Amino acid sequence: MKRILSLCYRRGFLIKRDTAVEGTRDFDYGPSGTALKRNLVDEWWRSVVTSTGNVYPLDSSIISDSRLQENDNFLLSRREKTSEQHLLRSTVCSMRLVEKCIEIFGQSLPFGVAECGRAFGATLKPSEYPLRHEEGEHMGVVFLCQPTEDQQWYYHWQKARLRWWKKLAANPENFSLVETPTSELPGHTLKESFIKYKFPWGPAVVEQISNTGDSQFQRMDDETRARFKIAKGLDGRTYPHRLSLSASVDKGLFAYICDAYSETWRPYGPDHELKQCVVLRLHSCLSPRIVAVLPATDDTRVSTVR
Repeated sequence: MKRILSLCYRRGFLIKRDTAVEGTRDFDYGPSGTALKRNLVDEWWRSVVTSTGNVYPLDSSIISDSRLQENDNFLLSRREKTSEQHLLRSTVCSMRLVEKCIEIFGQSLPFGVAECGRAFGATLKPSEYPLRHEEGEHMGVVFLCQPTEDQQWYYHWQKARLRWWKKLAANPENFSLVETPTSELPGHTLKESFIKYKFPWGPAVVEQISNTGDSQFQRMDDETRARFKIAKGLDGRTYPHRLSLSASVDKGLFAYICDAYSETWRPYGPDHELKQCVVLRLHSCLSPRIVAVLPATDDTRVSTVR
């Protein structure tokens, strides 16, 4: 991992911070890292929003309504001349916005909302350096469907998301899907699985997929819950089942950097002396820079240089 980080600092993927602040990462993204991160988010966006016809984009504030949050570890300072307090959000795709989307697009299932943005409150293991910080960028989807179709959509998203992570990897076998046993499921969760990447320090979660049924709606007050009722033909009304996808941009970025890192030996100079060469074999869709090498020839055919 030290060699990978050293390369990231030398090539402008990361910029070391002069001073460390507890709870935050000790680096910023440089030009190459920022471009790589943007490409990763764009690919995710195309996968879950652009290429689907029933997932709608959102972009919300990082400040949450304190009445909707139980975690007070990320309380903003009080506003001057008032005693009002606000919390920084711990996740994206607020259910308040999902409710508004129901009002806008009608009561037709299935549909989802997607958002990418900063969230606070991540709990990471100390061994997961350099990712142990409480601020992060998350890519999230909340998907609502008929109760009779929740398992079908759960496995659909499970396969689609694993296929997406592997598609952009040089070594797709390093990505794996782990299903949580029924006996270990957290309360109110019907199904849960994790997509993990085999980092140098061990496997770590890059995305979580869960099916919580209608439990979240049942815990709401009557007035709020009524807004989420979805028409179900002629047999009355019912609550949708909720699927959620949550991926870490930072973990995804480091997963692809670790996956692309390669050390090879190549001959140099007139004596063909072997020297070590470090290469990042990033997918062309993620690469921060794309160049074309066109030889001076009359041949009009173009082939990929590997």
